[in-house]
Amino acid sequence: MSNTRYKIEEVDGGFVLVEERTGPFPKEIRVPYSITQEAESGTDAASRNGDALRDQRKRAALSLARYAASFFIEKDPDAHHLLRIRDRVEALVTASIAELRKNAAIPDTQGVATEEEEPSNKELLIAMRRQEALIRGKA
Repeated sequence: MSNTRYKIEEVDGGFVLVEERTGPFPKEIRVPYSITQEAESGTDAASRNGDALRDQRKRAALSLARYAASFFIEKDPDAHHLLRIRDRVEALVTASIAELRKNAAIPDTQGVATEEEEPSNKELLIAMRRQEALIRGKA
């Protein structure tokens, strides 16, 4: 039995991934993230298996490491590269949340954490359309 539990909370227009550890040194770690990341990580978690989510996280981490090596170790950074590396960090956070949320409890409408159920095809379609609309809004 694991001594680590995850849950997702909605907080002030965003979301927080909460990691609770029990044992001799109990600890709670809170990772805030955006509604866009919630939509993307939720869609990914619902539509991919654990192996695909792990591979996605590893690719995001590798992309971040290569970019950091190219533009922050070998060369001097500039504002453009700061923005680009932020995008890669956010992609890694989103991919990691998607992977972790497979084991997370999700708040229901009353704010009580419940185990996440498999979404219906209609719910997946709505989430994907919402994500596409968010992406188009950024462009």
